Amino acid sequence: MRTTIDFEVRLLKRAKAQASRQGLTLSQWVEAAARRELDAPMRTAQPKPFKLVTFGSGGLRPGFTWENLSEETMPLPSLAEDDSGTRR
Repeated sequence: MRTTIDFEVRLLKRAKAQASRQGLTLSQWVEAAARRELDAPMRTAQPKPFKLVTFGSGGLRPGFTWENLSEETMPLPSLAEDDSGTRR
């Protein structure tokens, strides 16, 4: 099957030279390169390890547990504007 591919000039020159060194036509070389890329296992980025940094002497403040933390026990400050147009 025929198709048209646009290459950057320097890339095309490099591809033609590589194909010639391997005794291939440019079409054969591009097809082989496409096969290698498509047959290779997918490379996924590995998540970077991280270290959880905490401050203080450990744990929550007295009276708090992980179970009772919520917006009700620790309400977030309101960003709503009052009648004068200033944020509360």
